[in-house]
Amino acid sequence: MKGRKLFVVFSMFLVLTLVLAACAKATPVATEAPTMAATETPTAAANPLKVTLSFRVVDRAYLPYPDKVAQEIQAQLAEVGIEVTLKEMESAAFIDATSAGQEGFYLLGWNADYPDATNFYDYHFGNDNNKQFGNLYPDMVAEIKAAAQTSDAAVRQQHYDTINQMLKDDLMMIPVAHGGSSTAFQANVTGAHSSPLGNELFYVMGNGTDTFVWMQNGEPAALWCSDETDGETLRACEQVYEPLYSFSIGGTEAEPALASSSSVNADLTEWTFTMRDGVKFHNGAALDASDVVATFAAQWDAKSANHVGRTGTFEYFGAFFGSFLNAETQDATMVDNGGLLSLSAPSCDYGGEFKSIEAVDAKTVKFTLCYPDPAFLSKVAFSVFAIQDKDYLDANNGDSVKMSEQPNGTGPYKVVAWNRGDSVVYEANPEYWGTPAVTKNLIFRWSEQSAQRLLELQAGTVNGIDNPGPDDVATIEADSSLKLYPRDGFNIFYIGFNNTIPPFDNPDVRAAITYAIDRQRIVDQFYAAGSSVANSFVPDFVKPGASPDVKWFEFDQAKAKELLVKAGYTVP
Repeated sequence: MKGRKLFVVFSMFLVLTLVLAACAKATPVATEAPTMAATETPTAAANPLKVTLSFRVVDRAYLPYPDKVAQEIQAQLAEVGIEVTLKEMESAAFIDATSAGQEGFYLLGWNADYPDATNFYDYHFGNDNNKQFGNLYPDMVAEIKAAAQTSDAAVRQQHYDTINQMLKDDLMMIPVAHGGSSTAFQANVTGAHSSPLGNELFYVMGNGTDTFVWMQNGEPAALWCSDETDGETLRACEQVYEPLYSFSIGGTEAEPALASSSSVNADLTEWTFTMRDGVKFHNGAALDASDVVATFAAQWDAKSANHVGRTGTFEYFGAFFGSFLNAETQDATMVDNGGLLSLSAPSCDYGGEFKSIEAVDAKTVKFTLCYPDPAFLSKVAFSVFAIQDKDYLDANNGDSVKMSEQPNGTGPYKVVAWNRGDSVVYEANPEYWGTPAVTKNLIFRWSEQSAQRLLELQAGTVNGIDNPGPDDVATIEADSSLKLYPRDGFNIFYIGFNNTIPPFDNPDVRAAITYAIDRQRIVDQFYAAGSSVANSFVPDFVKPGASPDVKWFEFDQAKAKELLVKAGYTVP
């Protein structure tokens, strides 16, 4: 008995040594391991690999028919002996769970928020606040930061080529598809459009009546969006709130919004914005530069009383601008100089991008950065950074629930009611600083099923819908009463792994699943025209960013089985 115990101990030590050696090429950043396991590890060499695949049934441009795609992946993996249990989750719960690092194997994707590669890479692979992939890799994080901080396109591309090779080597996810998509409207709708960023604006649309009804894929999680990441939520907020700059209607160019103009110094570290005259919040308060400082401070300053939101993570800020101020110690406080607010970091050693935000005067706000940021203007044009009334923020302590009850923006529409589970009702803002809304009343409704959205559009109960299913495109194009507005595939659908949850902590398991997935088969079966199989995490037209020369793994069932056997599992 004693000799048998020594042999078992030695064997376990040998296996551990081999696993550590296999993983030695990249040491991930240590983070707290999730407490929830999504799969079971094998107890004996005679067991097949059994995994759980999590997903939400919300049609997106990057993932039409998510339940059917999940079933297809289940069937493909069964062909190499992997047994997959499907786990369908409610949308908000799914997003929260993946972001918290609680799901080991899942279907997710990303629609671009602004037209720069930083929007893809920084949020997903350089952001400690996003735990969905488990532990990050220091070398990759360093490359992501270096790419974000240079304005030289050629140098940036070199960094992104390295990043894409690392993503292939480390197998944090499987890039599957860039999905072409569309919106569809009644043919009589004026101002109808699709946005490549998914931020359609309805104040320019009309149908000859006083009410316009839009149907999207899901219900908003909140109506104050500084702490949100979900596309349907952000679109609902975009009708109410406005950033300093905003993207052109139906396009990707950053244009003046609440700021009438901006300037930047030669090294891209000082950005100054001049506020537009005559802008009022829905509660009647006048917009000034200190509102901008208070808005960004609520996200930037981890010790701020307004740093609350819905989850408290403020993922976008952390992804785009680095570490939070005062996350560890109380090193900086807001300064009020006669009503002019400012917030400064004592130094740039805390790890974030912002050095200071200052209301120079009532109409001028200046951002001083710790390092250059060529994408800064596009970042501040994103709706998560829409400007808030400082007094309203203070009165509600930045609490998403409270601020969602009576949203207080500057935009062309006000929220009348959020009828949970049914609709969001808006009315035109009579004191809007810009072009008045064409239609007095706007209603947002939702359905997760593309077939239901199409039926309502055909019946005339809604005026426009998001993401018609690929099977519905021909029907829309053949109907003279309807009109289709295509979108470029400015997105990525990927199959995600969390490298801290067994068995996905084993690189051989991740590689086996990768070889077992026929991505072309998925695109051919479920995606609309204009879609493509993904090799880079960003679409090929994103330059710098995409790396066409870094080819992803080809479909190879024999290789998948070989790796499964190597990992200790049986195969057919």
